[in-house]
Amino acid sequence: MTNRIVNLTVLVAFPLFIPCRVQAAELRVPADYAGIQAAIDAAADGDIVIVSPGRYVENIDFLRKGITLQSSDPDDAAIVAATIIDGGQIGPCVTMHNVRQCALRGFTITNGTAGAFGGGIYCNRTTVLIAGNRIVNNHATYWGGGVAVFDSESVIMTDNTVSGNSAQDMGGGIILSNCRNILFEKNSINSNSSYLGAGMFVESTGVIAGNTISENVGVDHAQYSASGAGIFLSGAIGLVADNVLFGNSASVGGAICALPAIDLTVARNVICGTIGNGTLPCVYIGDGSDVAIAYNTLVGNRKSGVQTQFMRTSAVVGNTIAENSGTGVIVGWDSLSVTSVVGNLIAGNGGGVLCDQGISTLVNNTIIGNRAAGSGGGIRAYRSQVLVANTILRDNSAPARPELHVVGEEPIWYQASLTVKSSNVAGGEAGVIVGDFATLTWGSGNIDADPLFVDPGHWDDAGTPSDPSDDTFILGDYHLLPGSPCIDAGTNDVDNPGTPEVETLPSTDIAGLPRVIDGDLDGAATVDIGVYEYLPGDVNYDGRVNVLDLILVRNSLGGDPASSIQARKADVNADGAVNVLDLLQVRGRLGR
Repeated sequence: MTNRIVNLTVLVAFPLFIPCRVQAAELRVPADYAGIQAAIDAAADGDIVIVSPGRYVENIDFLRKGITLQSSDPDDAAIVAATIIDGGQIGPCVTMHNVRQCALRGFTITNGTAGAFGGGIYCNRTTVLIAGNRIVNNHATYWGGGVAVFDSESVIMTDNTVSGNSAQDMGGGIILSNCRNILFEKNSINSNSSYLGAGMFVESTGVIAGNTISENVGVDHAQYSASGAGIFLSGAIGLVADNVLFGNSASVGGAICALPAIDLTVARNVICGTIGNGTLPCVYIGDGSDVAIAYNTLVGNRKSGVQTQFMRTSAVVGNTIAENSGTGVIVGWDSLSVTSVVGNLIAGNGGGVLCDQGISTLVNNTIIGNRAAGSGGGIRAYRSQVLVANTILRDNSAPARPELHVVGEEPIWYQASLTVKSSNVAGGEAGVIVGDFATLTWGSGNIDADPLFVDPGHWDDAGTPSDPSDDTFILGDYHLLPGSPCIDAGTNDVDNPGTPEVETLPSTDIAGLPRVIDGDLDGAATVDIGVYEYLPGDVNYDGRVNVLDLILVRNSLGGDPASSIQARKADVNADGAVNVLDLLQVRGRLGR
């Protein structure tokens, strides 16, 4: 499960969009036709309607024609801003229905109102390119305040700004429903509002990549909480990657909500500043299977980080989850759920990891400085079967036992077990609380020692140590220094016997460095404990041993590793001195 999401390259086939014929005609507005609709009326498949700057108060219909409708220069922001299709609040600005191939490029589309769907743009059963437009201040009573696309085979939306739109139910900015082969990239989706998917509501397959999705607001219904203010996903989408989501607000899944979620990968997104009144996290994935949440950065959200719920199989891999007000990772909520939490940095949150029901395997995580209001500041295994391996748990705090807590309930299927092996746990076995209907297996290879991080991070009390409400967590650098007791101290055998079909040893560390490396140069390559794999000779921790590392060691020659972090990193052989032996070791490993 974890290995399948390391390579996130996705190849998606899309048709050539710009329809053309051998001698395509150019119809110009207002030079040849007074209005846009008049030019479309006269156009044939393959023609190009070119519109000069101006405000055109019209409700445009493509009339099933495979044409391109564009401004005089779709790549000029000033031209786009000045070429306006104004719906006059009497219907959608642009309608495309049953068109084999068409394109809409370079307009400001505004003031559209739909009694049902698509205030700005309504598209149905159409292969379409929508590019370089400003879609602003439109409204739909039900779905798709800015854009509504239904039942379409291929849809490309790129370089659009979708802002200030609203819908009562779904997709304040955009709804893409029952579409295939969507490519939604490089768009700015901001300040839209609706109940579900204030920014986007998507129940289609394809790719959502490279967009900025910000400050969208979920509006609660009288009896229901708003969900997925950034993106709401329903069903299979494929890949959501490399997006920036900030300042979105909803009670459930403030940034991303997926219900149901099937064969979905959420990867390399940056998610910050999520807010909302509810307790559920900024990324909420539920009711499905085969989901990977991988290599995302979730920092500074006023909610919990990631929650997978009612999932048959899911993986939370390689994420940085830090400085969030709630729990970093929440998994389970179903006795049949199988979850892998692998290679994550979980630091400075309002709790580390909560496993509630099901089988969870936690491998090669670094769980540091989390403060929980309840039990188990590091990991709480509640009514679940949990294996923890190759994991660092330090400086976590809670009213009842800081690092680990396992507790079950009656009936028998709610009993809990926790197995810990080859991990670095503050307080050791004595630091674990075992509650009712629960068992603890303290396996081999566990240690309790300073991990020797480059920078362990810390809580800043803002000068008021008696008032924790204004404390902030300062994220550190969790690479391992030479001589760390975590180097080559893990176990390569981390498969959970409860889930033999799931591979859980990561193939790379959180920075992409290959696992496993012989970190102590003893001839036996054993995985390190924690999120980072130590590469001997990589003094600047850039994943390579090269001349830059030689220079850093040379500059630290004679330095005292005990008093200087730079000298500590340069003491490659961890013998307490920076000398020619360290230079020789780095030189001998050049090119690694």
